[in-house]
Amino acid sequence: MAATKDKPIKHLVLDTCVIINNPSLHTLAEHYYAPPQILDELRSVKARKAWDLLPFEVELREPSNNAVRAVIDASKVTGDFQSLSMVDIKMIALTFDLHAQYVDEKTAAVESSEEDQKRIIEELSGKIEKVEVKDENEDSAVVEDEEEEEER
Repeated sequence: MAATKDKPIKHLVLDTCVIINNPSLHTLAEHYYAPPQILDELRSVKARKAWDLLPFEVELREPSNNAVRAVIDASKVTGDFQSLSMVDIKMIALTFDLHAQYVDEKTAAVESSEEDQKRIIEELSGKIEKVEVKDENEDSAVVEDEEEEEER
């Protein structure tokens, strides 16, 4: 299930900010997902219009309770819990679920332990790509690996 050459990402979980401010989002992935609660964050006319005009379908998907619990537990360990909104937690949990579904297909049927879930979340944290929003006048989004950024 590798991404195509035209679209470097196979499955992408979206945040509200990226939907509102990234006109080239459609070039990044083959499949787009978001927790349903992001719709509550689209308050302005500009935000709603950006959502309505997306040139692709976003699957609104609620993450599993196990994934939400794993993210909350892991964020408390890392000290990030206080700075995460429930939508942030659900975005990370949805990423966790998609990882289990598409990356760990062989082990998805086997219920993993709490330690396994925390390990997977930590591994995903190191692999998450940061999408920087460019000015509306610029043509493309810049996707930069956080690991490369940390090395600088």
